[in-house]
Amino acid sequence: MRLLLLAGMVLYGELLLPQHGRDEPVRISPAPRPLQLTAAGQPGRTAIDRALAVMYHDPKSLLARFGPAEVSPLEEIRVYAHPDGHWHYVTLGVSELGAKVSEDRERSGWGYELTLRLISAGGQSKPAQWPVRALRQLAEYVYREKNPFQENHHMDLGGPVDEEAPAIRAFAFTRDPGLGTIETPNGKLTFLQVVGLRADENELVARWSVKSFIEVLAQRAPLLATRADRASLLDDRELGPLLRRRANEEDPPPSVNIVSELYWRRSGLLRKKIEIRMGPAKLRKNLRRVLQDKRFNRFRVAGQGRDLWFEAGQRAAWSAHEQALTVTLSPALREELAEFLGGTASSFDSRELRGLSLHLVDE
Repeated sequence: MRLLLLAGMVLYGELLLPQHGRDEPVRISPAPRPLQLTAAGQPGRTAIDRALAVMYHDPKSLLARFGPAEVSPLEEIRVYAHPDGHWHYVTLGVSELGAKVSEDRERSGWGYELTLRLISAGGQSKPAQWPVRALRQLAEYVYREKNPFQENHHMDLGGPVDEEAPAIRAFAFTRDPGLGTIETPNGKLTFLQVVGLRADENELVARWSVKSFIEVLAQRAPLLATRADRASLLDDRELGPLLRRRANEEDPPPSVNIVSELYWRRSGLLRKKIEIRMGPAKLRKNLRRVLQDKRFNRFRVAGQGRDLWFEAGQRAAWSAHEQALTVTLSPALREELAEFLGGTASSFDSRELRGLSLHLVDE
């Protein structure tokens, strides 16, 4: 399986994970194991069970239960047979299944569980296991980096998600249209659905809007089930021109990119300096695209508990407050930074804003 999650985009969110090799598949967990679990003493799990029971009345709908892997914080992943003919994968463990332990009383754990709907390809009779491995890795990243996903976040995989699904190159996140949001004894919980995208759809979403694209996709697939072999919406005679026109005409939403490394260091007394480290380096392509968009206004990068804001302005400047840094890009600084991002150098020392340096790093 390949989950090489790359650069930030013009969108609501982007996950960045380490790259393990351009062509080498990434095995992120042992093969899933069937498991039988009980909900005794687990009020969060009980609330999830009740929500799923509303959709899946027949016990035979539950096709498989995969237990914890060595590298995953998840307790369980279930696979249901949906009446519409697809497999419905649901995680248990991103939220609080047992007693409440987090200080946030409003949400359960990270506030969601992940889901993925998959249409069988090639007459496959048993649920594919690559979504199980993918969901495990996504959950592992959230716990390790403390960067939760949200509705309308977006993620570039950097290549095929799996050798059995070579056309799937990106994920979008949206509220599961069948499960939605529920209240549990531990707080609110949203079922956040992972939706597979093709390469050209990924590029479109990068400069447009996850939310708007999902709305169009729902016209063809109301439950947003991923199909590994489906044609791109951009190849559709009706929807393709519509999508391109809307992407070119509509203002992009405020964007946020979740990165795997983000750090800065201030120095100097008379002449203050700020050195920013951000990665992975393949972020540069899409960040450059953001800066060159004439509609650019504000852009956020988040990682390791820190927020870096790039915003348009007439005067180049920067200001840092605790875990937040804002860099104001004058037209000249914006052009200078875009030029750097279009090259191959990993370090940037600004001429327009003396003391500002940026280093793009790979883990």
